[in-house]
Amino acid sequence: MVGSNDGKIRAWDHRVRKIVGALDIGSAVGIPSLAFRHNDGLNLAAGTMDGRILLYDIRSSKPLLEKDHMYERPIKKIKFHTTLDQVLSLDEKVLKVWDRNTGKPYAAIEGSVILNDFDIFPGSGLLVIANEQPKMQVHYIPNLGPAPKWCGFLDNITEELEESETTELYDDYKFLTREELDNLSLEHLVGTPLLRAHMHGYFIDVRLYRKAKSLVKPYTIDKFLKDKVRSKLDEQAEKRVKIHSNLPSVNKDLFLKLKDKEDTEEIKKSKKKPSDESLLKDDRFSSLFKDPRFQVDTTEEVYRLINPVVSKLGDSKRKKLEEKYQVVDENESEKSDISDLEYDSSSDEEQGKVWADEVRNVHKKLQIEKLEAKRREREEKLATKLSKISEASNNRPKFYEIKHGDSQSKAKHKNKSLEDRIKNEDGEVVRRHRDGHEMSFELKKSFSQLRREKEMKEHREERESVRRSASHLKKKKIAPKFWMGKRVN
Repeated sequence: MVGSNDGKIRAWDHRVRKIVGALDIGSAVGIPSLAFRHNDGLNLAAGTMDGRILLYDIRSSKPLLEKDHMYERPIKKIKFHTTLDQVLSLDEKVLKVWDRNTGKPYAAIEGSVILNDFDIFPGSGLLVIANEQPKMQVHYIPNLGPAPKWCGFLDNITEELEESETTELYDDYKFLTREELDNLSLEHLVGTPLLRAHMHGYFIDVRLYRKAKSLVKPYTIDKFLKDKVRSKLDEQAEKRVKIHSNLPSVNKDLFLKLKDKEDTEEIKKSKKKPSDESLLKDDRFSSLFKDPRFQVDTTEEVYRLINPVVSKLGDSKRKKLEEKYQVVDENESEKSDISDLEYDSSSDEEQGKVWADEVRNVHKKLQIEKLEAKRREREEKLATKLSKISEASNNRPKFYEIKHGDSQSKAKHKNKSLEDRIKNEDGEVVRRHRDGHEMSFELKKSFSQLRREKEMKEHREERESVRRSASHLKKKKIAPKFWMGKRVN
């Protein structure tokens, strides 16, 4: 089975030397590549000269799916993956991996040079691409299949790369659209190094963004008055009969941790009971336990890493501290015993071990949460991108414009012989004769030679522009002389 330049696929039977079948793809373009699916032998893929791939069931003359590379370059090779339902197609710009049933893109490998051919190891994700460079490109896509047995170390390398964290280029930057930039009054920074243009907006440093946002929307006097009125209304709405407590409404966990630490240090030193209300009575820290704006976010990553053990008290110790500071009873507070909080000297080593274990566990949890968040974000982005591409490809009509001049010039160029084409090429041609054979090749100009020619051209143009013409210098005419009626000069 072969493809022809007139847009037809012909099937030959080598036993009778005749065409037993022909398929017209509907356009007069060449078909440089064909591929069969070996699993069933019914699916046929045809690559055209204008960068399209047509999937056929050989029992039907209509294509099941049409995939466009969008480069208008000839499709050089097509392959069906043996394990997954994916198709690999190559032109001189890119190698694309896409789904056979839906046509959704799966992966794409672009090259900086012209790509010529590729091959994939059966049942794996290891593929090799031949290009216009001395070295071949070797790529490994783990999702297409495991590495071959003779290079199993690739799986270990990919696992290590997935676990290792890499700081992205724009981690410390905030993305802003043009409208958001105008709202922050930063439109005058466009074109400066402080803004990096990207897609439909700009990247700006996070610190500069926070400063600009605080200047545009500061904590105004109106907002302060509203918060004050709201706090007064909340105080009036409280129940008249309530249980008085020493525990604050804000940062309750922080208060219990500080009290526990204070009690432990006092017990170590003097074995005396500390003052219950020392933290709340201190004016310097009064707003820390009253103002909701000072509420500590215990879910923050920095808080969890810095304070892994103290970030969460034990249930038994928490209950004891809450019972101790919850209800105010002067008689009981004077007679209360501190035996339940006595310091045990043997707990230092145990506390150190617990601290190390907690740090390790918190670090592992944070790493797992980061990986999960990145994976979810990556999946969401990929899903939205694929849905947009599929919707655009389904709804958008396809138009193909035929360029008459370009096509005629290309056709004339193809009809010429190789010798004529080489003669038309610019450059120095060297010919060698040996044993009745002729070999000709073209020497490519070096960068220094091209630069020298450019400098000489500019020098000649400059000399021509500044040269002085001598057309105004004319020789005086000498009057003719006559003798005996005849001119002698």
